Amino acid sequence: MLSDYENIDILIGAVRHIIFGGALPADFDSRLTPDALNKLLFTAKRHGLAQILACEMLERGLLANYKTDPLEKSLRDEVAKAVAKCEKQQIEFARQQDLFNKVKIPFIPLKGAYIRSLYPEPWMRTSCDIDILVKESDLEYAARELEQKLGYTNRGRSAHDMLFASKNGVYLELHYNLFNSGGVLNSDGVLSGVWDNAHDIGRYRFEMSEELTYVYHIAHMVKHFVIGGCGVRSFIDLKLLQNKGGFDRKKTDALLEIGGFLKFEKAVTELASVWFDSAEHTELTRRLELYIVEGGVMGNIKNRVAIGQQRERGKLKYILSRLFVPYDVMKKEHPELEKHKWLLPVFELKRMWRVISSGRGRTAALELKLNNSVPDDRRENVEYLLKHLELNKKI
Repeated sequence: MLSDYENIDILIGAVRHIIFGGALPADFDSRLTPDALNKLLFTAKRHGLAQILACEMLERGLLANYKTDPLEKSLRDEVAKAVAKCEKQQIEFARQQDLFNKVKIPFIPLKGAYIRSLYPEPWMRTSCDIDILVKESDLEYAARELEQKLGYTNRGRSAHDMLFASKNGVYLELHYNLFNSGGVLNSDGVLSGVWDNAHDIGRYRFEMSEELTYVYHIAHMVKHFVIGGCGVRSFIDLKLLQNKGGFDRKKTDALLEIGGFLKFEKAVTELASVWFDSAEHTELTRRLELYIVEGGVMGNIKNRVAIGQQRERGKLKYILSRLFVPYDVMKKEHPELEKHKWLLPVFELKRMWRVISSGRGRTAALELKLNNSVPDDRRENVEYLLKHLELNKKI
């Protein structure tokens, strides 16, 4: 069976060929044994890239080798699922845009809703939900309209968004800011002025400036990086944004510097160049690759614990940070805390109960267990990355 590095090399080769028109590894076909392909499909799913791997296999006619294998059906199903999900999301996105136009609510599409237009085909960029930003002053009005006019179900408010579900199972994260309070380093200071330079493109739809679009993507990568990983897909998005261009590099670097993630941006750009432009690895990119590949698109709990211990300066402080949410974050979820701060312990207990009753209690228990058993090599790698990416500061 292939090692992790060989495995990711094949997957990156498929991505490089399908998304960027680059060359495949010379031995791509010969390395795709049934055993290797099974492992590769597992890795691809963890990074939200199974449909791209399947597309490569279909394009090259390689699936003919697996006619009697359920693997052939699995790969074809990945493309079908990605196409169907994308179509459902695009239908709901059109309904959301029409609604906000009718009720005169300015909005900005975020993440996949914006970036998938840069892919060769929109279904190649999968996402769990639709992300849209509205002004905080419009949040309650937008929520009522979504419930009353589109029949959406409000699933609750967090420190930066409200979650809605449509009747056909599409989720909408309606953001009212681009950061968690006290979020990624100084992301608050960089992203809080999003509406000041937004471009009006008609029908109440706005887009962020090119500079802020890029900086927001980096900030979002950092946010996920420090809770376990941001996946290969975020590097594809990064490269597509860089290829699109249109942003002033000096302005962008200045914003990244203010935010505190300029070193991170340089490092992920270097790794993207290794993967998609065949640049040479450095010690930093190899260590970063290991962390990213292992983490997957949603992050890895082992990575999360290891990096949390380093950032919180110890096991006990890390566990306390996971048990108790800061007041500045909680008051975003529960605005009534602004006037009644004494209710904070009540909401902390309610939050803990929600974690347990929602089924996340098992994950929390695993996190507690892993807190006492982080391997030395993982701890050392995380410590190296935090130092060289200058992400040592607490969120």
